[in-house]
Amino acid sequence: MKSRSFSIILLLFLPLIARAQTADEIVKKALDARGGIEKIKAVRSERISGRVSFGHGAEGTFVVELKRPLRMHIEISIEGQKIVRVYDGKSSGWMINPFAETKRLSRCLPRTSRTFR
Repeated sequence: MKSRSFSIILLLFLPLIARAQTADEIVKKALDARGGIEKIKAVRSERISGRVSFGHGAEGTFVVELKRPLRMHIEISIEGQKIVRVYDGKSSGWMINPFAETKRLSRCLPRTSRTFR
């Protein structure tokens, strides 16, 4: 009986003990782990690379280079071909896509460039 009472009491007070973190607490913890917001704002450029899979056996590599303010350069290599997207922070951006109908340098559509911002 004592163990049953103890279990019930424990279940009643468990939510008070194991309180969930708020979104603000999680963000603050992540920022603090990276040196604080000022350190993050001081970063002027970033390079990210990795592997990508599009299913049906289509795999490749990608490189994303970002530079403040709003500059971006993406290269995706698949099946020996390279897709390149560039945004300079001002125009609608440019793209070379060997898998598209036109394989030469072309401007991105204005609705596409909104995703860069």
